[in-house]
Amino acid sequence: MNGRVIAVAIAFAGIASNALGQGWPSRPIRVVVPFPAGSGSDIATRVVMEQLSKQLGQPVLVENRVGAGGTLGNNQVAKATPDGYTVLSTSSGYTSIPFIYKTLPYSNSELAPVTPLANQPLALIIAPSKNLATVAALVASAKANRDKVNFASGGIGSATHIAVEKFLLVAGIGGTHIPFKGAAEVLTEVGTGRVDFAFIPILSSLSTIRDKKLLALAVSASERSSILPEVPTIREAGFPDALYNFWVGLLVPAKTPKEIIARLHEETTKALKEPDVAARLARSGAEPMFMNPQQFEAYLAQEIAADEKIVKAAGLTGTQN
Repeated sequence: MNGRVIAVAIAFAGIASNALGQGWPSRPIRVVVPFPAGSGSDIATRVVMEQLSKQLGQPVLVENRVGAGGTLGNNQVAKATPDGYTVLSTSSGYTSIPFIYKTLPYSNSELAPVTPLANQPLALIIAPSKNLATVAALVASAKANRDKVNFASGGIGSATHIAVEKFLLVAGIGGTHIPFKGAAEVLTEVGTGRVDFAFIPILSSLSTIRDKKLLALAVSASERSSILPEVPTIREAGFPDALYNFWVGLLVPAKTPKEIIARLHEETTKALKEPDVAARLARSGAEPMFMNPQQFEAYLAQEIAADEKIVKAAGLTGTQN
């Protein structure tokens, strides 16, 4: 093959590649959220996907595939056809799961990062009936009742689990983990006082906090939440090393064409910049995050390294169910 033929072949390949990205999507897209409807991940996803559907001119259908700390949904997308029509919208627990479960039906290498959607502070919640008005008071009570303290999460290895484990390590306290399938159960059990405390996305807990059915002692972010400005950060509460970033982001099967990944990133970024989307996220305590696929991949690598240390220090293990 001479040089001219090669050049023509390369040119046609480039045109075909670009057409692939521009021709997508030609049918509905399914977005799998591995957590229950009404969870922080689910709410943020639906806000952005509603706008994305308008931009793409195709339905973007959100499907909740719940179970095993998010691994069931992760696996479903990892094994899906890599054509851009099956997308995963997961959260921070994604980076801790590989260190908790000894065996997984998928590998993170089977999923490719596209873009984060939003950063959502977690609220450290407790029942008002516990009469513990500060994080320091909670820690003191936990140290005085070492064999009686328990905490809730949305599942083993979930973001709400790892956030507490990090807090326990920093505070030098222990507690029995009681995992649930989602935020609704966590809010109920903590609210009744049957479970002592939990970290839960502000999106999921805001109404119960405002109704004073739950007390927020702190938020996990480095800055106070604009919708709960009276609640101190975990740093202000005296535990700066317990800060935990709760993100929600999109991934696709690893062999998805780069042109489709680029288009999905471009359109999602455009959706996040829509004033209505940003306002709706803000009302729920979330802030849009902007990273290209390469930046998001690097960010996940940092999160994976940090979570590995937490999981090993806490001695966490899990089983598929």
